[in-house]
Amino acid sequence: MGKKVVRRPGTTLAAESPLPCRFTLVGNGLIVRRQEGPSLEAGAEEPGKYRLGAELNYTGERVPWVYTNPIPLTIEP
Repeated sequence: MGKKVVRRPGTTLAAESPLPCRFTLVGNGLIVRRQEGPSLEAGAEEPGKYRLGAELNYTGERVPWVYTNPIPLTIEP
């Protein structure tokens, strides 16, 4: 928390869950990727702030489960 990550070519963001869920990766305020399952892996093409959210399917409804703090990606100096 509070650290910046230097974005290099091929940088990816990944997440794993003990339960299947719907992941939503948001970068600079826009949805970058939405995927269902136990994991997510997505390229981080642009510098900026990324957040990840996860929702569980509970009795047919999506329930918010996890929201991350922002992950700031900067360009190599």
